Amino acid sequence: MVLSGCSASPATPDAAAAAAQKFLQARVAGNAGAMYGLLTEAAGEAMTVTDISRFIRYETFSFGALGAPVTVAENWVQVPVSDYRIASAGQETTWPEFRLTMVYEGERWRIGWTEPLVAQARQAYVNSQFGEELALARAIGQIDPYSYRSALERHFAFRGLKRLREAEVELLRARELASRYEAPDVEDAFARFKLSLNQPGDAATLARGALEKAGPLVPGLYSHRWQADTLAVLGRALLAQGDRAGAEDAVKRAEAVDPGNGWAEVLRRSLLAGS
Repeated sequence: MVLSGCSASPATPDAAAAAAQKFLQARVAGNAGAMYGLLTEAAGEAMTVTDISRFIRYETFSFGALGAPVTVAENWVQVPVSDYRIASAGQETTWPEFRLTMVYEGERWRIGWTEPLVAQARQAYVNSQFGEELALARAIGQIDPYSYRSALERHFAFRGLKRLREAEVELLRARELASRYEAPDVEDAFARFKLSLNQPGDAATLARGALEKAGPLVPGLYSHRWQADTLAVLGRALLAQGDRAGAEDAVKRAEAVDPGNGWAEVLRRSLLAGS
């Protein structure tokens, strides 16, 4: 359980920004205990200090300026953080703007932080543990109902469980919640979903949209691997429509941005098999 501390803070935007600054500085310092102490009740019940310590252990984290908190509901705000940068395991991700969700509870502002749970949900998906992924996604949504990632993980879980109507509903919800920086992630997932439903025309349109929106954000936020993977989705959709020239162009672009990309190789083999 997260303790509220001995002194109250006012329910003002300035106090919210100050709490967000304190949390982010604790992450820069690698202080998992201080981060845990600033979490909401729901977040504190969903993860431990050890979970946070493991998540941040090998990362280098930095951030830029904090913007003015935006009220999203009574006692809920989101604090925009610029240049939200995470470097870990040889990979670096920089969000031009990251939104930190905060809740006023226990007479102080608390952080609805979910990144360790998102990582666990992604791993559950990779392991085809869709029930576990769904449980994690629901926990993420309870902590941060404004997180597009909660809806997206529910989509992946429902898709894995063959609950396709619910999977599509969650994609639409993720689209509503996503910022312009998050939108390419959702559109890419939508393209893959449509391709799995044998709707290649829609899939191609969505993949093109994802690539266009992500273009200025590569490689800072979206990696060359992500770009190549999405180009492969586009190529598969075009090939399914009989557009071999378009598919060939897509695979060449994928191979150029990420040589040795696995999905590009699969598409290349499909093209060779049909030649």
